[in-house]
Amino acid sequence: MQAQGQRSKILIVGSGFGGLGMAIRLKQQGIHDFKIIERAAEVGGTWRDNTYPGVACDVPSHLYSFSFIKNPNWSRVFPQGAEIQRYLIQCCDRENIRPHID
Repeated sequence: MQAQGQRSKILIVGSGFGGLGMAIRLKQQGIHDFKIIERAAEVGGTWRDNTYPGVACDVPSHLYSFSFIKNPNWSRVFPQGAEIQRYLIQCCDRENIRPHID
């Protein structure tokens, strides 16, 4: 963890699928000098923000996950938003990404 005020070499904007995917891959490559800036209190991007009735993915669930963190336990072929949000939180916590989020 960096001291307050230190700069990171890599800045990721947002903690949705793209931001979390980049952060996880950086850590897997041994790169730990990065920060994610996130305006919300939780990760998840679109899946965190959109909670309207019936929100779901129109892509089959086995394709709508990280290739490097598969989820064999999707409840349905086209997962609902809350389930995708839980998956993103689990990925973030499993890979210890939270210390990089500001």
